[in-house]
Amino acid sequence: MPHPPVKQAAATCHQATPTIFMPTPMWLRAEEAPWTCVRTAPPRLLHSTDACETCPKWQPHRAGGNRQRSA
Repeated sequence: MPHPPVKQAAATCHQATPTIFMPTPMWLRAEEAPWTCVRTAPPRLLHSTDACETCPKWQPHRAGGNRQRSA
């Protein structure tokens, strides 16, 4: 049986990381922006994940991959 399609969102994107996992001082802003897009340098805090729903660069995260990023 095929898997259902993955919803395009920050939580399912290979390019997004929970801000709390980012290096200091960025992780200190996790309460205001729970997700960070690491597709570009420097990483961008996501105050809203609405943009993820239509992002042309969205990629599903890899199963079993480490979602933490180092700067």
